[in-house]
Amino acid sequence: MSKNSRAKHHTQRRNWHSNPTGGLWVLQQQYARNVQASPLSDEELLKTRMYGRQAFEALLSNAVPTADDWANVTNSVNTALLLAEDGYGIEHQDVFIRGQEALVRAYIRNQKTGKWRLDGEGIQAVRDALYLHDQQCELVSNGDYNKALQAVEARIENDNVFEIEVIAA
Repeated sequence: MSKNSRAKHHTQRRNWHSNPTGGLWVLQQQYARNVQASPLSDEELLKTRMYGRQAFEALLSNAVPTADDWANVTNSVNTALLLAEDGYGIEHQDVFIRGQEALVRAYIRNQKTGKWRLDGEGIQAVRDALYLHDQQCELVSNGDYNKALQAVEARIENDNVFEIEVIAA
């Protein structure tokens, strides 16, 4: 064995900290970035629209609307407000706030009467907010929509919600 081959043979191998998945990791990261930047698909658009709309219709027409119906509508309106804060229809922010106020009145009504119902003004305010939410969904990217959903959850966990006091009649 020559001197050079013996030196090569006895040197330690270099540890390059390679990723065992190789190029697949790079492809996955690029795919995730592209998905985040892409608009909502037709199926996702349909789901986001139907989520709030079905619950809203249940509040209007169901014999016994539930707290889940109210919560689903509230989640859609809250998400719309956060999208507006991120620049997707900032000029309509007051519409979303009126929708939230209407939902708070429905919550108070439930505390007093046990029924989940919106008043006349509240019905129109929530209808307008859901209509604008649908328009936002046409423009928003996957990443921004997911960020808004996570922000709604974070605000709820941090108790950053409307303070509701039921006034005795």
